[in-house]
Amino acid sequence: MKLAKHPTLRDVAREAGVSVSLVSHVLNNYPSIREETRQKVWAAREKLGYKPNLHARQLRAVGSAGAVRTRNLALVIVETEPSYPIYMPLITAFSGELLQRDLNPLVFTLPTELSTQRELPACLRDRTVDGFLLTGELSRSTLELFDSVELPYVVVGNEVADSHRTLVQPDVSTATAEAMKRLFDLGHTAIGLIGEQFNSCYHQLILSAYRQALKERELEQKPEWIQSGGRHKEGGFEPMERMLALPDRPTAILFTNIRIAANAFALAREHGLSIPDDLSLLAFSGTAEPEGHVAINRLIVDYQLLGVIAVKMLLERIAEPAQPRLTVSVPCVYREGGTCAARRETRSAENLVQCKTTKKMVKA
Repeated sequence: MKLAKHPTLRDVAREAGVSVSLVSHVLNNYPSIREETRQKVWAAREKLGYKPNLHARQLRAVGSAGAVRTRNLALVIVETEPSYPIYMPLITAFSGELLQRDLNPLVFTLPTELSTQRELPACLRDRTVDGFLLTGELSRSTLELFDSVELPYVVVGNEVADSHRTLVQPDVSTATAEAMKRLFDLGHTAIGLIGEQFNSCYHQLILSAYRQALKERELEQKPEWIQSGGRHKEGGFEPMERMLALPDRPTAILFTNIRIAANAFALAREHGLSIPDDLSLLAFSGTAEPEGHVAINRLIVDYQLLGVIAVKMLLERIAEPAQPRLTVSVPCVYREGGTCAARRETRSAENLVQCKTTKKMVKA
């Protein structure tokens, strides 16, 4: 039978020997489909040269997004185990900004083990979106895979600072320096750092700024005061246990995220420590909301603002693809909690001075 000039889903289904709906599910990466069936459908698609009918999906341009043709934009989150509370402010900002412009927001979560375009959503493979925001755990090979899609995109986060990509990131380097200064001002000179892993750009920026702050104060940098669980979603339990077991443990600790700080808070209490009298805790956070009902001092990464800026930059990239790539750094916001206080020795000395002064006044 002679096929039409432009093969349809029905043609692919006939070639693969499956239903039209099953073809649609395979091409849209639906889960729970047998690998044998998936391979059969992809082979039929490639053999027939099937491509979606973009003309049927293209709509008129709207408002400031005059270069859009499909009115669809995507937010792609690449993580082994996506943590929606962390990304919810970004999702909310992304959706809100697009809906205000009468554009269609699409949100996808993908695993970190991506290796081929086949594993990407159909709207990216077939370019039925005008562009996308990309965030999460982004390796260089993953970024190269998204480059091959040949669609405008903006990276949100500290995962890569590459000259040929547009990046919107929280300024964690400056925030770390400010956090260290706050702890120094409270009299802390023995400051530890805990993270689950230190193999991403985000963690490396924090680690570098932490070391630089100690160096500028000419303070000793003890390797054992930098602890990592070494694996994603470890929770910070093991590194905190090791930190608490040190004979000369720090008097203050900076955490790379609020979840492990909350777990560390609980462990410290179990070890009989008083927070913040015996140990001060300060953490990076993607939200101002308490973690586990613990009001930890935090450096807030404003994902809402990151999302608003990223959407605007993406629309600019769609309108002018040849414009220079930019890196925009957004400041973090410090929020007081109840887990930071002056070093115990410092407070004792101050109290002693006040006591002596009071006695002199009484004698006079």
